[in-house]
Amino acid sequence: MVPSGFRKRGKGSVQECGKLDLAVREKDTVNTMQIAEVLLDSLGKVGSFTESGMYAHMKFKECSRSFLVRQQENLLRMFRDKERFAYMGENREWKELLGGLEETGKE
Repeated sequence: MVPSGFRKRGKGSVQECGKLDLAVREKDTVNTMQIAEVLLDSLGKVGSFTESGMYAHMKFKECSRSFLVRQQENLLRMFRDKERFAYMGENREWKELLGGLEETGKE
C-alpha cells in the first residue's frame, strides 16, 4: 500500500541513480530534471518488490509515511546542493521541483 501523497508509478530509482550521476557530470539540464522527477515519484513504490510472487512466503513491514517523507527530504536536500547542481541555475522547473520559486524577483 502506498501512503497518501506518494505516487506509485514510473521507473525504479535504482536504475535512475547511475543516470543522474552521468547527467550531473555532463551538466545535462533536461535529463537531470527528468531523473529528479522519477526519483521523487518512485518513493511511493519503494517497497513494491515485496508484491512479487518470489517474496510471497515473506512478511514485510509497510513503509511508514514518516520514512517516505524523510527520504523525500533527503532527496530534495541533495538536489539543493548549489555546488553540485549549479548548472541548473535559474531553471524555473527545477526551482518548482525543489519547493517553489526562490525569491529572485523573476516570474
